[in-house]
Amino acid sequence: MCGINGITGTDRKGVARMNAAIRHRGPDDEGIEAREGITLGHVRLAILDLSPKGHQPMHYGRAGGAASARHRRSAVTACMVSIVYNGEVYNYLELKEELLGKGYSFSTGTDTEVILAAYLEWGFSCVERFNGMWAFAIHDRSKCILFCSRDRLGQKPFYYTAEGGGFAFSSEPKGLLARRADGRAAPGMIDWEAAEFYFSLGFIPAPYCIYRGMRKLEPRHNIVFDLKTGRTRTWQYYDVPRYRPSRDREALVAEGRRLLADSVRLRMRADVPVGAYLSGGLDSSSVVGLMRDQTDLARLHTYSVGFEGKYDESAYMRIVKDRFGTRHHHLRFREKDLAGLEAGMQEVLDEPFADYSAYPQYAISRLAKNDVTVILSGDGGDEVFAGYPRHQVACYLSLARTFVPRLLRRLAAWTLGLAKPEADLTLLGKAREFFRLSLAPEHEYLYASLRRYRYLTPAIERWHRTHFAELRRRSPFVEAVVRFDLLYATLPRFLEKVDRVSMTHALETRSPFLDYRLVGYAARIPVRWKLGPLAGKKLLRNISSRIVPREILRRGKMGFTPPLAEWIDHPALARTAAEALAVLERRHPALARHHRENIMGRDDELARIGRIRLFLFALWHRRWISAPSAS
Repeated sequence: MCGINGITGTDRKGVARMNAAIRHRGPDDEGIEAREGITLGHVRLAILDLSPKGHQPMHYGRAGGAASARHRRSAVTACMVSIVYNGEVYNYLELKEELLGKGYSFSTGTDTEVILAAYLEWGFSCVERFNGMWAFAIHDRSKCILFCSRDRLGQKPFYYTAEGGGFAFSSEPKGLLARRADGRAAPGMIDWEAAEFYFSLGFIPAPYCIYRGMRKLEPRHNIVFDLKTGRTRTWQYYDVPRYRPSRDREALVAEGRRLLADSVRLRMRADVPVGAYLSGGLDSSSVVGLMRDQTDLARLHTYSVGFEGKYDESAYMRIVKDRFGTRHHHLRFREKDLAGLEAGMQEVLDEPFADYSAYPQYAISRLAKNDVTVILSGDGGDEVFAGYPRHQVACYLSLARTFVPRLLRRLAAWTLGLAKPEADLTLLGKAREFFRLSLAPEHEYLYASLRRYRYLTPAIERWHRTHFAELRRRSPFVEAVVRFDLLYATLPRFLEKVDRVSMTHALETRSPFLDYRLVGYAARIPVRWKLGPLAGKKLLRNISSRIVPREILRRGKMGFTPPLAEWIDHPALARTAAEALAVLERRHPALARHHRENIMGRDDELARIGRIRLFLFALWHRRWISAPSAS
């Protein structure tokens, strides 16, 4: 787990600045090398083989194994492939055995070396054999190319620019910005189409990026840069398998238990201390329960964060903690803690990001780093096994379309439509919206109910429609909604938050539920066994029935959400939101008008969330955009 940088040409000083900008990702070691038209940089967080053998950039020769500036240095010149890599390939030991049988040599205990050997053996398709999370760049001297890849679900970030025949990349935007004199962007570098996505979705999905000319490599994609021609080629190497439901429930439950247990086993591989998040929810509790087969739980550090009042999960957390007997650490996050983290979060979020659970995530990651370097989480359980309330609403919509005649639904929508618009957030308003959506094109379910509060452009609606149509061709409506959250909506947002916040503290987060084998397995679970109108994650509850306490199996969904929507109207925070509105007035009047008419002055929860987005946009702009005079 590390940070990676690179740029075409020989520019050691430039890459040194890039490394310094993301040093928090890898405090254990640093490397910079310029060879044959490209300069590569790396900052290392040592997880496997903690010795200097793990130094990067790493080079590889089939006969002698890995070499680097700090390991077998004399062998470097004979190596034809080099790498800078961020992530973990959990099945590296199994791949290593296979490659040994094919005549490859190894001189380290790292997965990095295995990636290079796998590339030499299988070429670009090597990534299809990896079980893990990764973002890497391989310099192939014989082909004069740079081969870059990002993992299937996008757990590891990869930002790049490809302009004027050159190519540069980094783990974070601040790495690319470090090439500028002040490490900030000029006002004219803001990509306002990306900003529109931010104000609609709360984050900026790949391939968009807030900085003009900068892009994110999309999950499950590779990109090759030709060092001779200056051209790039990008392609998708993985897709979620087609929905093909099984009819054997008992066999599915048994297979799910086996796969989840093996996923936890693989993610326990490390040469450093491993801990876990333990919220008291089904997902994290299942992970900790399965860790007992891999470690002594009495020595396992677990971590949770709680909030006051209705947001507090402490009662459930104590049930799980007492059952497993871990060394538990609980952090209570309060309103006063928010201001204390503002400066730190400004450094972390070098792209606008409105998932405000990043604040307590920052605090709990800082706490966990005191004891561990690797931590397991329950992220992905809701997206893989269908755990969100909107998945259940999608079930209701599917049932209504199937069993309620269209004429009756049209009549219900018309009758409820006589209510005043102000009733939108009441039960009456939600019922009206439900019947309206039952008559509308299916993709509108993804965004139409919040139309007043989102900034929806034709491009954003097209983004929803295109991706949903792609998923709908391969699965029924409810399954397509679940997959949309997995591939495009909620999970990409959470993964960006988790990577950025945890790596700020040099803490590696691993997510057993995001094993690609589990994602493929979920494609065989019939929708009716995944969820129903009254409950989500039905089959996961069966899988975990022997692992977690009964009280956890029965509890409903509760998100990791601080009451920031209630705190946002504090005068100081309101002033910051007004600062963002002033920026929009100058740069994007249509966005400013949307917020004045639909967000400012309203007293409901969704309007407060809109003001949170303004507040966090202002913090980003204040830190990462130069004063107008500098542009």
